[in-house]
Amino acid sequence: MKGIIPIVIGTDPSSYSMTRSINDAYGEKVIVCCSRILSPFSHTKIADIYMDSYADENYIARPEVLIDLVNRACKENSAGQEKVIFFIPNEIYMEVIYDNLEKFAFEPIIPYPDKQLGEALMKKRYFYARMEEMGVLIPKTRIVSQDNYKDLDLEGRLILKADDNNAYKSSRIKEKEKVYFVDSQEDAIKKVDEIFELEYKNKYQGSWIVQEYIPGGQGTEFTLNGYRSGDDKFSLSQARCLLTDQRPLQIGNYLVLIDSDLEELYALTKKIIRGLDYYGFFNIDMKIHPETGDVYVFEINPRLGRSSYFSNLGGVNHTYAAIEDMARNNSLEQKQTKAFNWIAAGKKECEKHIPAELLKEFRRPDRYANTGLTVDNPNDRGALRNIMIKKYIQHLNKSVFD
Repeated sequence: MKGIIPIVIGTDPSSYSMTRSINDAYGEKVIVCCSRILSPFSHTKIADIYMDSYADENYIARPEVLIDLVNRACKENSAGQEKVIFFIPNEIYMEVIYDNLEKFAFEPIIPYPDKQLGEALMKKRYFYARMEEMGVLIPKTRIVSQDNYKDLDLEGRLILKADDNNAYKSSRIKEKEKVYFVDSQEDAIKKVDEIFELEYKNKYQGSWIVQEYIPGGQGTEFTLNGYRSGDDKFSLSQARCLLTDQRPLQIGNYLVLIDSDLEELYALTKKIIRGLDYYGFFNIDMKIHPETGDVYVFEINPRLGRSSYFSNLGGVNHTYAAIEDMARNNSLEQKQTKAFNWIAAGKKECEKHIPAELLKEFRRPDRYANTGLTVDNPNDRGALRNIMIKKYIQHLNKSVFD
């Protein structure tokens, strides 16, 4: 990548997905900056890892640690004229980088929405308001605070989730869950009351989202990853979920995805992204009502999804699209062409837990032959790494399914 320095932040599975995608496209090692090496990067051959001396450093509390680390990595790899492009795994790191852009020793390229839109989308309420303005179908939604939650007017089964997920993740609430499910308006008010009492004690004062529950089990949810270039070209990939995580802090995260090619979802995605005046990476979650066929949009992540390597299995490399567009002025369009299964744990364990009525979809020969787990990379092998990744997958099997 002559003249270009991609830098990936962090070493979680999302960071490995982006690192692997860049390495797939260009065949070169990628600079990774982190506070510690997590299992996905154990003994990796596809990354040059720069690690700060603070093993458990909180980059929100001390952003200068991350800034100094990235500046050092660039200085040691730069001849002076390179373009530096950031790849960021989550909104917490994104917020730190947005707030400190002028403190880097160079002007980084950020293939994400601009600061104003990116920060707005970190609050779920903003996204839902914009969808209503555009006429995009979302679940009936109420924003509740300590002042108005007892006036809740939604009936039936409901879902509760934090408006500001970054702040909620950072709170000291011990028994928090990513999403709460309740069966009635009365139960929702009781649960919100409990949550606000915990929040008051644990320094989270944010609002909560209460939404109607849209029916439909496994196989009714879809996720789309994409990149929109500065001249309105889209790289898009789409997957249908066959199995989701049920652990309290991970509930709803995808465990098994298969290829999907519904034009209606592609068209809706373009409508949303253009309506938001959005450029860069994105991930949108949707659900199709099993009885009406209506498409409900659940949320947008201003980044690639944690499961984004499914795109590569389908023939789309979003990191390649971003680098070519923003660093080489070579925008392009990509759309998936291959059948695939993407899995978040061991193949056999995932297969055991897929609902019987969906198993034939997973076992379809062309998909089964192209089954991939992000961290299990044929181009990143070695005796020690093979052992560590095997143990990591065994740990995933146990933690996810037990």
